[in-house]
Amino acid sequence: MQFLTRLFGWAIGLAAGLVAVLFVIESREPVTLAVWGLPDQIQMPLFLAVLGAWLIGFFGGAVVMWFCDGRSRRLGRSYLSELHQARKEVEDLKGQLADMRQAADAADQARAAAAGMGHSAGAIVHHPARLPGRAA
Repeated sequence: MQFLTRLFGWAIGLAAGLVAVLFVIESREPVTLAVWGLPDQIQMPLFLAVLGAWLIGFFGGAVVMWFCDGRSRRLGRSYLSELHQARKEVEDLKGQLADMRQAADAADQARAAAAGMGHSAGAIVHHPARLPGRAA
């Protein structure tokens, strides 16, 4: 599916590029541009005027979107920071849990060894329920 999306994007881009090249070839007539507030008039080919206006609009829109998305980028950075902190905390807690399990297993072994010495051969030994992940 991603391949088809990428292929479709390339096809649209190539078609737009072809249209732009054909427009440049066919639109070489000179036009006069007069900008209100400037005393001079500028004469240039039509394709330069159209493509220049398109580029100014494209980059102007990109700048506006950059400023409008500032809050989203800031939130994304803060969420990413929180995610890294949470992952570090999870790793720390996993380490603490492993240490606690080892200590509990060592205590169980010591208790079993002490209980085994004090009982006769036919005695019933009560084993407490074990936590998940603890050695049997």
